[in-house]
Amino acid sequence: MSRQLLLVSSAILLLGALCAARPARCDDDADKERAKKHFQAGLMLLDTESYGSAAKEFESSVALYPTKNGYFNLANCYLALQRYQEALETINKLKIEFYQELDKGWQKEIAKLELKLEKSAVKLAIHVNVDGATIQVDGEPRGESPLEEPLLVGPGEHQIQVFAKLYQDETRTVILEPGGEQPLAVSFTLVRAIEADAQIGGTDNKFAQDEASSHKEPEKRRIWTWVAYGVGGAAGIAAIVTGGINVRNTNWLKERCPDNTCGASYRDKVDSTKNLGTATNVLIAASATTLMLGTILFFAEGTQDEEDYKMVRVAPVVSPAGIGAAVSGSF
Repeated sequence: MSRQLLLVSSAILLLGALCAARPARCDDDADKERAKKHFQAGLMLLDTESYGSAAKEFESSVALYPTKNGYFNLANCYLALQRYQEALETINKLKIEFYQELDKGWQKEIAKLELKLEKSAVKLAIHVNVDGATIQVDGEPRGESPLEEPLLVGPGEHQIQVFAKLYQDETRTVILEPGGEQPLAVSFTLVRAIEADAQIGGTDNKFAQDEASSHKEPEKRRIWTWVAYGVGGAAGIAAIVTGGINVRNTNWLKERCPDNTCGASYRDKVDSTKNLGTATNVLIAASATTLMLGTILFFAEGTQDEEDYKMVRVAPVVSPAGIGAAVSGSF
């Protein structure tokens, strides 16, 4: 009986393992099939020279199931679209992921593709003397300074924008020509300047406006002003209290001491009333003095100037430095 239970248990475990393994393989097969459909759709779009749409299909294909031909065709689409940086990255992926499968024929085709890329693209080295500045070329973010390697861009006119926190945006237009082996260098020298544009209006710096608003002049810290006002206010309140008691005692004595003549029995009351009057006068004088002092301190403690915040001006210095898609049709 125990032997039968053991066999049944083993069968159940084996069946469970097969069932667990089957979905993964099915998912792989399904991804491969979807990747193949995207690949074939990309080939059809290439026939009509719809490089942008074809690139999207090849991107989907290699994301689901990378293949040599998928990467090769995607790099050609990027080359035709003058997206040279992405073309270079795709070629590198092809060489890294399939380096063991690249025979001499493949190596020759990749070398041709790299040669086309080298002849078509311009190497653009952008130098900024402040680290962490965002660099955009034609509105597209291309990294932060310092760049690890030159950017690849197409020949012709390009807009280069550099911006960073607390710095004024700068945009410069450059005209690039292909053919140079050395990178064309564009240097941006950041110059410190007094805060200006964000306050007078018209600045395009998304960071400068935020920083200018967040760096408003802080509220002055008038500590001794409020101490003086507090003491003066307390003395004034005390004067009101003692003065009120003094008036009450004086009226009480007037009722009992005609002609301001009081007997010995009222001597203590008379003395305490006089003392209250003296205390009231002293408190009134103290209150007036400290309140006047507080007013003087209010203006004296409010004259400290906040340090000017700095911004950046970017001054650039520029120094000099046939697309054909070879399509692979098998998946």
